[in-house]
Amino acid sequence: MGEIIIINTGILQDKLEIYSIDPSGNWTLEMETTYKTSVFDKITGLFHRKPCINDALTNYAINDIAQHISGKYGYASVGTSDTDPTDYSRNSLVSPVMNRFTTTNALVNTYGSDPLLPDTAQFTVIVTSDGDYDLIEFGLHTTVTDGYMGARQVGNAAWTVSNNETFGLIWKVISGRG
Repeated sequence: MGEIIIINTGILQDKLEIYSIDPSGNWTLEMETTYKTSVFDKITGLFHRKPCINDALTNYAINDIAQHISGKYGYASVGTSDTDPTDYSRNSLVSPVMNRFTTTNALVNTYGSDPLLPDTAQFTVIVTSDGDYDLIEFGLHTTVTDGYMGARQVGNAAWTVSNNETFGLIWKVISGRG
């Protein structure tokens, strides 16, 4: 029997940025969340000890994943509960507020450099709050109601928005090499 060697480890990482938007349309970063990478992965990444393939087939596969994710999800939600921040198996937020928002989807490069093969599905939405909320929970969904929640982030601290305040979300789901 031959030895099986894994020479490419992949990773999907999602990152959420929340912005306030002033009346002139200027965006100011207010809160940022990201997938929590393990300490082991961080250390091995520093020393480049994770082997990976850098060929056309891998680049195409990473792009295919980004395209699939971009086409599957198109709605974002916000909520006020930080209950069980590590439960990623839910279909909806614990305490959603407002209706889900339709996102504008794009494919962009985060780690790759080939403009024809972007590695990131990016979801952007501008929202006007319909109340006063302490937002801490965020979701990315397949449908405007029900459906599946493909990503969920819980911030380290709540971000307060006021009624009629405009804010923006930029959610990136990055397909990359480990």
